Amino acid sequence: APVYVAGILLHPALRKSYLSEQWKRNPAWVSNAVKSVRKIWSTEYKSYQLQDKQQEKGQELDEFDRWRQKVYSTASEVKDELDRFI
Repeated sequence: APVYVAGILLHPALRKSYLSEQWKRNPAWVSNAVKSVRKIWSTEYKSYQLQDKQQEKGQELDEFDRWRQKVYSTASEVKDELDRFI
């Protein structure tokens, strides 16, 4: 079921690697499951834009937040949040 797979993919300790391990005899199941979750993501959630709370308030970023922003923007070439997370 897509909801079950979405729960697994979005669980920080499990993600796609869990499905790949559990369904290693049926890799098509993994790709089909990811496709079904991607469809839900694309139609329901991908267009949402969240703003950083500090930016909303017009606050300047501290040193740690500037570092974190730099690391996340350079470490992830993936532009899709779902791809980055799973």
